[in-house]
Amino acid sequence: DKNKEVTKSDVLLGDILSMECADQTIVNRLKPVRLLKANGQGQKRYVVSILEVIAKIHEVCPNLTVENLGETDLI
Repeated sequence: DKNKEVTKSDVLLGDILSMECADQTIVNRLKPVRLLKANGQGQKRYVVSILEVIAKIHEVCPNLTVENLGETDLI
């Protein structure tokens, strides 16, 4: 699903992604990572590239191999 609706200003990886990993502690560490902060004025939709998501994941787990099984962009 390309479109995700979030009602809070801090958009976390766990809000918009489905993640699977053999080590559940890694998923638990990644879910609260902030992907973006939506400003309350004007802009209501944001396009997020999977490359941005992977960069955020690598900030927390630099040696993790990420495999995308979905869309390359989402709104």
